[in-house]
Amino acid sequence: MALYTLLDWFKKASLSTNKFPKFDSINNLFFDQIFTVLILVDVVLLLITFFYTDQFHKIIRNSGFIISTILIRISFGVSGLVNTILILVAVLFGLAIITIHNKYERDNLPNNSIKNSGVRL
Repeated sequence: MALYTLLDWFKKASLSTNKFPKFDSINNLFFDQIFTVLILVDVVLLLITFFYTDQFHKIIRNSGFIISTILIRISFGVSGLVNTILILVAVLFGLAIITIHNKYERDNLPNNSIKNSGVRL
């Protein structure tokens, strides 16, 4: 995908003008497409999760990752302080979701394996 994007950009740059365009949004060439694909894959994984599990915490975890990915994708369209805020909110939201998920997983371990191992929590 990166090679295709680079070749497409180079073709458009060389055909439209004799000089290269500005490099202000060079990151957007690849990251726009990769995050779009990533969001679509996340949604497909969420739909698969709906079919194969009834564990609510796993569905919430996958939904949280989709929201984080969408916030990062939106941040590419803005600049300045809003860009930074969107990225920070996305990272903090993803971190909060995975922390909640891990706490739920840890609290719901089978009690027999903890009691039999002699480990005190």
